[in-house]
Amino acid sequence: MSITRKLAKFAVNLKFEDLPENVVFQAKLNILNILGKALAGYKVNLAKPYLNLAMSIGGGKEDATLIGNGRKIACAPAAFFNSSLATMLDYDDTLHWALVHPGNAAISAALATGELTKKNGKDIITSVVLGYEIGGRISLAIQPTMERFHKVWGLGNQAFAAAPPAGKMLNLTEEQMTSTLGITGTYAIVPSAWKYLGEGTRPMREVKMGWGWSCMVGVVAALAAREGLRMLQPSNILEGEEGWYIMHGSDKCEFNKMTEELGTRWDILKTAIKAYPACYLIFGPCDATKEALEKERIRIKDIEKIIVKGGRWIKERLSDYEPKGVVDAQFSTQWAIAMVIMGIPPGPEWCSEERLYDPNARQLAKKVILELDPDADRAWLEEGKSLNTVEIFTKGGKKVSGFVDHPKGEQPNPFTPDEIRDTFKRLAAYVLNPMQINKIVDMVENLEKLKNISELTALLSPPA
Repeated sequence: MSITRKLAKFAVNLKFEDLPENVVFQAKLNILNILGKALAGYKVNLAKPYLNLAMSIGGGKEDATLIGNGRKIACAPAAFFNSSLATMLDYDDTLHWALVHPGNAAISAALATGELTKKNGKDIITSVVLGYEIGGRISLAIQPTMERFHKVWGLGNQAFAAAPPAGKMLNLTEEQMTSTLGITGTYAIVPSAWKYLGEGTRPMREVKMGWGWSCMVGVVAALAAREGLRMLQPSNILEGEEGWYIMHGSDKCEFNKMTEELGTRWDILKTAIKAYPACYLIFGPCDATKEALEKERIRIKDIEKIIVKGGRWIKERLSDYEPKGVVDAQFSTQWAIAMVIMGIPPGPEWCSEERLYDPNARQLAKKVILELDPDADRAWLEEGKSLNTVEIFTKGGKKVSGFVDHPKGEQPNPFTPDEIRDTFKRLAAYVLNPMQINKIVDMVENLEKLKNISELTALLSPPA
């Protein structure tokens, strides 16, 4: 049996009862996290063009709810919009070792197709888990060599985190799920990261990595398979030397990793939940800054300079002293450090138009100096550690420093369940009232008891 068919069979046959208790618990936390990040994303000005686009391509049906807005449109563009919201602030979740952000894709796809098919909470949990397990394994298996990585890289793998949940919600057969995976690979985005990060890419493109589009690809693929479109040739999408890995620009594929310990090792348990609305490689400097500030009270006006030591990503790809837009701010180490020092709560306020043109914030960001630390590159590549040192110098000659190797939210320094709930409540308050927020928390924590997912999606926008 081909690898593609093995994954399709696993997706079709997985039942809620097969999931360990800790996997169910983690899935519910991840869902709550993504919903909070999506609600916060709705408050960003950049959400408006995404909303207009989703409405223009999906206004003919009323299948699924748009988070924050409340209107119902066709399920594929609804998934596109909700996934875009969930990563609007680059504040969602990751499986770092696979370089994929499964939550915004898996959860948005599951909710949109689950609402269409009137699925219950157990169905949603099961389908979400599939997105992490299948999407994560495919992404892990096709990671390129470092030489190739520096030439071609992208995250089209994201679509494979959306396709299995959508197919599961649509009750696809094994052959239909196989076709879904094939169609997903055919429709997926090209690897374009280096036209997004690096020299000549600022101001940064506002479509980012096309996260929402990747989610919609998975949903459309499942809908296409349900309509009878097939990809059942003997050489399926993931197989052989002309398979997905080479299509996506990689120079190697460890095929065994796509099905390794499938159903016994649950990779959703390795989720890293983001602590800041920024690229996760900036989290180390942010936490090191907080550690330094905890050692001694420093007035902002007394700061002369801030030296940040980190790897090449920090120095070469995540440097921007004067971010001009929402995405620029999310990928600027200097800006993130300024927000931490100013005590701005992580969320939409980090990249609001008012904040972006705050002269005090801009002046502080210009005081951040980035220095290359070769050991940080080695530690990241060999040990998965984010080694970062921050030194804050004052005009009076004082120096305070902070250092971290595992930023908050990453393994092995995860958020507690209470911290995830508290963050959801704080972010949801930008859009919803306290009664709605408490109902959502209770509903997600008892999701396996929910009869129809529409009860949850109805709470994800302000009352009319």
